[in-house]
Amino acid sequence: MVGYEQVDPTTFVWSIRPGMTFHSGDPVDSEAVAFSFGRLAKLQGVLDVVHVRRDGHTSSTASRPRTH
Repeated sequence: MVGYEQVDPTTFVWSIRPGMTFHSGDPVDSEAVAFSFGRLAKLQGVLDVVHVRRDGHTSSTASRPRTH
């Protein structure tokens, strides 16, 4: 990951560094990030929707605003 942008109180857009790979050599792409965030959403119950974007980003929508 390169970073993220919070576009509103519950939506984040995650930037993925081009060329990143897992230890297995598989690419870290928006599909892999969305899959991982989807698992997190099921385990933690904090994300409602995870979107795969084709521009090197993944977006997620939280069930409630982020608190610091």
